[in-house]
Amino acid sequence: MDVQRSFQIHFDKVPSSKLQSFLRTYAFHNKEVGYCQGMNYIVGYLYLTFEDEEVTYIAFDYIMNNYFSQYFENEFEMLKKVFYQYERLLFLFLPNLYHHFKKQKVDASYYLTAWVITVFSQVYQFTLQSALLNIVWDIFIIQQWKGFYKCVLFLLYFYQKELLQLEFDQILHFLSEIIKNELFSLKTELQVQEYICTKLKIPSKPLKGIITNQFNVTNSLLQQLEQEFNCFSTNLESQLKQFKYK
Repeated sequence: MDVQRSFQIHFDKVPSSKLQSFLRTYAFHNKEVGYCQGMNYIVGYLYLTFEDEEVTYIAFDYIMNNYFSQYFENEFEMLKKVFYQYERLLFLFLPNLYHHFKKQKVDASYYLTAWVITVFSQVYQFTLQSALLNIVWDIFIIQQWKGFYKCVLFLLYFYQKELLQLEFDQILHFLSEIIKNELFSLKTELQVQEYICTKLKIPSKPLKGIITNQFNVTNSLLQQLEQEFNCFSTNLESQLKQFKYK
């Protein structure tokens, strides 16, 4: 298990032995899923949040079974759908950035996977506190994957000017290092709110509202994009079969 390096700076609060215990217990009771990379960050974040073993395990089990099981099964096959939905959302809501990424040949799979399978909780590798991470998780728990997409889009919107000036290698480096930025290390929601509103030059107001209202990502839109993906996958599979037997 890749838990030894997960929360080194939080070792006094969440030692690797405790993470291993949570993950082994979950894997034992959910053999069809087992342990997958990314779970260590999620359970570690939950334990740092609740500071109670029983509550942490109940929350982790619920989140895995209701939010993540389809993504961790079948060797992350469902991530292909996530990449498709995300890139279509990027095209719809941030078209300039979408086309810039395409021009630079930056594929979503190069940077999105870690964000998806941990919901940014790997931030705690690098900081003792992160108000923004708590905000992202609040939105994710309430709005599920719709909320997650809103958070990702907002993060890219916030850094869009910088990203549009970068080329392939620089973009990948920037996105891989984004969780180390000052924005993720601010300790209070008010600090994050002021930081974001100042940079965007907008009136200061509750941050969750800013993030969730910036982009109109709806469940019906995600369902439509899922249908598109399924149709695309079916057609591609059919074409490959025809090519194989020619």
